[in-house]
Order: sequence, then structure tokens, then C-alpha cells
Amino acid sequence: MNYNLKPYKYIYGSTLLGSNDKFFGLIKINVETLETKTWSRNHDLQIAAEPVFVPDPNGLDEDDGVVLAPIVNFKEGDAPFVVVLDAKSFTEIARCKIGQRLPLGFHAQYYNN
Repeated sequence: MNYNLKPYKYIYGSTLLGSNDKFFGLIKINVETLETKTWSRNHDLQIAAEPVFVPDPNGLDEDDGVVLAPIVNFKEGDAPFVVVLDAKSFTEIARCKIGQRLPLGFHAQYYNN
């Protein structure tokens, strides 16, 4: 379902601010209740890029699907990866290592089709 220019309940983002490590990672915000769920990085040398929501084609709820986000690693020997989160619970269900370094300026691309 395409929620562009339509009412929606959830937004997803990457977080880089705050004095607590739980604020470094990814966040899901219920814009009606302001309830938040977070996914935290493994160590302080990781940065999460913009998450992308992929809806479940058979889903019934707005947050039925997965959230994909590239994670940039600055720790020597750690490969960057894409984390896959269950959008409803915001828990990690998979990660896919990327075979080469991601530039820090790597950003999501948005296409209508």
C-alpha cells in the first residue's frame, strides 16, 4: 500500500542524537500515541542509514512488513550490512553482509514503481 499523501500511523527513521546508546540506531514512532520502538547498534562505530519500509503484500495492518536499513561500520574488520527488522515488533529477523565498504553518504532511493 502506498501511504504517500494519505493518513498514516507509523514513521521510521535513523537516530544519531542523545547521550544514551539506545538512541543510536533505528526508531519506529507511532504518530498517534508517540510510542516508540528502537533497534540499537552493536557498537559505537556503526551508523544506521535511512530505513525503508517494505509492506507485506498480504498484510492487514499498516506496519505489516519489514524495515530494511544499511548499517555502516567503521570498526576495522567489520563489514557493513543491511539489517532486516519485523516492522510490527521492530525486532531483528535477519542481516545481510555487504561485500564492500559503504560510503557514509549512502542514502535511500525512492521510486514510485
